[in-house]
Amino acid sequence: MKIHPVALAVAAAAGGAAVMVVSGASGHTSSAQSSLNSQLLTNQRISQAAVRRANTALNYMGVVRTSTLDNQYGLNKSNPKGVTPLTQVTGAGLGWQTPQIRDGQVTAAKLGDGQVTSSKVADGAVTQSKLSNKYYSAYVNSAGALERATPGITGVTKSSDGIRTVSTNFDASACAATASVATAGAQRGIAMTMPPSTGGVTVYTYNDFSLGGLDLAFQVTMVC
Repeated sequence: MKIHPVALAVAAAAGGAAVMVVSGASGHTSSAQSSLNSQLLTNQRISQAAVRRANTALNYMGVVRTSTLDNQYGLNKSNPKGVTPLTQVTGAGLGWQTPQIRDGQVTAAKLGDGQVTSSKVADGAVTQSKLSNKYYSAYVNSAGALERATPGITGVTKSSDGIRTVSTNFDASACAATASVATAGAQRGIAMTMPPSTGGVTVYTYNDFSLGGLDLAFQVTMVC
């Protein structure tokens, strides 16, 4: 039995796709059926592989999946055909964790204005090197010892009574400095600074201007 090409065309137009197997047909029809079966099997395997890849992707996306979406697509079942239930995904719904974000990928363009609040910044995390205007301070007691200081201030040297230089490990020549006497009790005094230089700032302390220099405790600050 032979099938006319026109009949094949009509069948395809009417049904969109037609598979005709006729008993007693020539070997050509059997060969076509074999090829079709092989192609269908190939297509089935491709579809199965695509589903497996999709399921694997869903498992990787567990950290951003939500119960609402999982319920919507039936993924919260005990064994939803290869997809790990959300209840078994560590950190599910919490978003990407630090190890999953490559260094340098969270740029300024990715942060909304005002989104990084104080509670999100660890104590001491913002160092001087990250500030456009750097702040330094020191407290020097009446004996000339450096009792407290921010990093960058390295020591104190005395030139004569009431004249002491607070040294730094940075160029302080562009800084603005102020000083004040920090004495206890009834003792009062005056403190003033010279313009800072490359190696630090010199502070003068007096009981009053008429008596000349006197070693008094003082605190000095520099904004650079």
